[in-house]
Amino acid sequence: MPDRIINDRLIAIKEHINVIERRMKSISKASDFRTKQGSVLFDSILIRLQALGENIKKIEEVHPNFIDEKLLIDVDNIIRFRDMVSHHYEKMDIEIIYDILIVHIPLLKKAVKNYLKAG
Repeated sequence: MPDRIINDRLIAIKEHINVIERRMKSISKASDFRTKQGSVLFDSILIRLQALGENIKKIEEVHPNFIDEKLLIDVDNIIRFRDMVSHHYEKMDIEIIYDILIVHIPLLKKAVKNYLKAG
């Protein structure tokens, strides 16, 4: 997979993260997703997480271990999560999603940003 294609997918991931961060500005705790506005944000954020995971999955299909080796991020969990959102949407737990958004998304953003900056 040419570096340009990897970079394009990583830029898309970064853009998804930026949108997620903007949408999270009115969410200060997991239970905020239970409000009328919060549930709309929850749905839109899940779509972005799914798209983010799809980009990672596409990178890994053509360049196995790229995410693990270059970004030092556990790709298996991201791809499994993407599959869960795609196939078991109704089972998404707001507490788990909130944890992903607060803990894991910033780590992924930093890794993507550092890789793009170095390249």
